[in-house]
Amino acid sequence: MAKTAKSGSSATEKKAVKKSVMQLHMEKISEAIRTRQGLSLWLLLIASLISLYFMQSVEDTLNYAMLYSVANNGRFSGRADGNVYMRNGRIRAFRVPALVQNGYTALQRSIFSGLSSGWNGLTEAQRLSFINAEGFFTSDRFGNQVPVKGKELYVRLNGNLTDIGAALLTEAPIPAAVPGITQLQITVDDSSNTFLLQFTPTPTDATVEHLVYATSQLSPGINRPGASQFRLISVLANGTVSGADINAAYVVKYGAPLTGRKIFVKLVPVNNTTGQAGVGIIASSIVVA
Repeated sequence: MAKTAKSGSSATEKKAVKKSVMQLHMEKISEAIRTRQGLSLWLLLIASLISLYFMQSVEDTLNYAMLYSVANNGRFSGRADGNVYMRNGRIRAFRVPALVQNGYTALQRSIFSGLSSGWNGLTEAQRLSFINAEGFFTSDRFGNQVPVKGKELYVRLNGNLTDIGAALLTEAPIPAAVPGITQLQITVDDSSNTFLLQFTPTPTDATVEHLVYATSQLSPGINRPGASQFRLISVLANGTVSGADINAAYVVKYGAPLTGRKIFVKLVPVNNTTGQAGVGIIASSIVVA
């Protein structure tokens, strides 16, 4: 008898959950009708029919509830429960990207691993100087300013200094200005084998080195390459005048530029004493004959 009662109680709970989910579903339909959202209404009606004819369990009900992402005109975004909610209202399964293995990624992982171990080799006073440091900030994916402290600050600053070939820090520095390039134009010429950078102000500031990132040769129709497509190919030393030629560095990384292809360049200023990185600037050019 006890077993039967328990089973009956479980069935009652499932029915209650189903009822509450369906009630939410009907409320969504009512909202779509009130606001005259034609597409949303049709999608909700289709979801209702599917739910009524094919729904077999509470789990199915919750899965169908994902359609509300579409019905709400894409107001949801981000990853949850193995799904990615996109701003256009669509949903796709989350997949872990493949781990890229090449010389560039191996070098970056080696630098990160070495700096991470270097943190453990500092004295307690040196570690505290980074933990207590203020004035270094970064933006998260929402554009909010987030303070960077401790080990992360140590690795970030010394990573920048490693890239420009400067001496590493063992104590947190006093924040300083990072006056970088404000205007950039690039010209890539296939016939003369030149890859010129024209920029202002010129020459570059004595306290700043610029990391030079470039993409491979892309289709001319591409206007916004992803951040992962940029690779570090060179460094502009402090005091460099406008008109610098980076063709040799580009050829070593990607090969000779071909006429008609499009190349993007990003310059990121780094203070050669503190390791602080400034705001980068991007420019592009189609290779001319």
